[in-house]
Amino acid sequence: MKKINKNGLTALVLAGTVAMSPVMALAATFSDVPSTHWAYSHIEKLTNLNIVKGYPDGTFLPDGSLTFLEVMSLLQGFSGYNTAQTKAAVATKGYIADEYGVPEWARDDISVALDVGYLTELNLKQASLEGLVHNGAQDAPRPDRQTIAVYVARALDIQPDKDHSVLKYKDLADIGIVNDPKVGDVNVLDILSGLVKAGILSDTGSDGNFEPKRELQRDEITKILDKAYEYLDQKKNTVTMEGTVLQVLELQGNKVLTFTDKDDETQAVNLNAGTVVTRGEKTLKVEDLTPGLKIKVEAYGSKNTQYVATKVDIQSETLTGKGFVWAVDKDAQKLTIDYITKGEVDFYAEDFEKEAQKELTLGKDVKAQRFGKEIELKDINKFDYVEFEAVDDVLTEINVYPKEFVEVGKVKNITSSFNNAEAEVVIGEKTYTVAMDKNADTAKLLKRVLDEIKNDPDWKLVFHYKDLKDITKNVVEVEGTVQGYVTRYEVVLPSGNEENYKIKATLALGKSTAEVVLDKDTEYVFKGEGIFKDAKNPTLEEIKSKLDAMIAENKKENYSILEVDTKNGVATKVLEKYSEVQVYKGTGEVKKSYFSDYTIEAVKPIAFKATFVSDQNFEQRFQDFTAFVENEDGNNKLVGLIIDGTLVQLNNNPEIKE
Repeated sequence: MKKINKNGLTALVLAGTVAMSPVMALAATFSDVPSTHWAYSHIEKLTNLNIVKGYPDGTFLPDGSLTFLEVMSLLQGFSGYNTAQTKAAVATKGYIADEYGVPEWARDDISVALDVGYLTELNLKQASLEGLVHNGAQDAPRPDRQTIAVYVARALDIQPDKDHSVLKYKDLADIGIVNDPKVGDVNVLDILSGLVKAGILSDTGSDGNFEPKRELQRDEITKILDKAYEYLDQKKNTVTMEGTVLQVLELQGNKVLTFTDKDDETQAVNLNAGTVVTRGEKTLKVEDLTPGLKIKVEAYGSKNTQYVATKVDIQSETLTGKGFVWAVDKDAQKLTIDYITKGEVDFYAEDFEKEAQKELTLGKDVKAQRFGKEIELKDINKFDYVEFEAVDDVLTEINVYPKEFVEVGKVKNITSSFNNAEAEVVIGEKTYTVAMDKNADTAKLLKRVLDEIKNDPDWKLVFHYKDLKDITKNVVEVEGTVQGYVTRYEVVLPSGNEENYKIKATLALGKSTAEVVLDKDTEYVFKGEGIFKDAKNPTLEEIKSKLDAMIAENKKENYSILEVDTKNGVATKVLEKYSEVQVYKGTGEVKKSYFSDYTIEAVKPIAFKATFVSDQNFEQRFQDFTAFVENEDGNNKLVGLIIDGTLVQLNNNPEIKE
């Protein structure tokens, strides 16, 4: 079908027969159309525009019915064809009109209808077979209302609409799919939905019914024509815009949609009762136009006057937002989120000023994470902070941050400025830049970070949402036997009673750390020389003295290894082991032998084989050792620490003092 436009108004004859010579008359002069008639304004308007005419006797016959040819004559005005275009249509289609007995006065109208496409040769043939192609004899058949509705929709290029919720007719059961050669196979309900949404037809009818099989009256067609020409005028001035919803405002009783267009400029259009909101084939409500949605807007008007939206289509694109979980429906796999689409969230503000609230479903393949770790819906709770992406209200990606939670990682770098600090933290295989908790003692925290943790990968990072709140040494809770050397200890005296002391000692082997509690019931077995040789139940001062000596020795190249049996985190037995400790210095290269063993080849001393300790930092250290292997010069300076044949520490390119 050709695109229909309105270049001008064609004077059409709305008369019982063409034998009459109708004259133009104002509605006020029609003897049978008083000012109280329901269609008075429509008849007056179209008469003044010379679109419809009455009869020479001064009547309009508003209750008279329309013939098939009269309908085609009236619809021809929608085409906007000028004289040249009409002549061209007659030249190419006129023979079809002649073949089916179209009278001369309607030959141009039928030719235009065939040329535009709202009438086909098959339609015309069937109309002729049914006796509809005639000059308007009183007893001749007339087309019914549903047939004329199909022709009107096609002449205006209004597409069928499967959303029938706009139809309020009481007799909907009488309307449906028809298989009629005059119009083809159509669902009349789809046609009526399109006409109602376009404002051509009322959604209820004059008396609550549509009456599909009844003939259409002359006064009824004037209202349809009036609305149709308004629709065409509106369509002529219609613009299409695309953008992202900002918000829907209430201004002096009117609803205004604001959005940013493709050039990031803010646009505003009025919404009225005729504005249709859709997503695909589904009709939605104005309330569904929430911030962040991608939309396509059809509106009429101009920049000098406020645009009025006729249709707002929500596109199937990503909604990106950040905010807080308001509700979790674990059975329905849904989250209700208060969110914003622009700006940053203040984690310390008393109130969160949301742009909108939306219930989102977790998609089948949703990627839910917390600092790179996969989590499930059961791990998400009310008031968690989230950053998310969703398509058509289905979550495709969501990053979750509880109010306070712990991750184990490494601080790579810290930058600070006046009243502001950021930390680069490594969690797993990814690096994140996070703010330091502004409510924490940042200066103290910075000092501890800089002095103590530097490149140590085994620290407990405490977060307040996305802000780093605290950093403490990660201590592994152990059960059973643990082995290592003492790095620090702390004495706890309940109620100041030295007889009931507890000592929290930190053991380290390689880069793994464990905390054990020693108390007066712990059995101590120390080998070698000294006051603790084969001693049991030493005093607090004796234990402190021995631990101090061990820590002092750790600064040298002699290591006292403790083997501690624990139960519920409390040591039951402590055995001091003078293990075989070898400190290796030399120049060489680490070569992987198999999964947990490495061969170290060196210039001095001789090459040896050491088993790599399997601890929680294996992956990181595996990567470190791979770097040795990949070094092209093959002349790395190495220092290694081996305890009981196990490589527990290896440094690259240290300063070696012979």
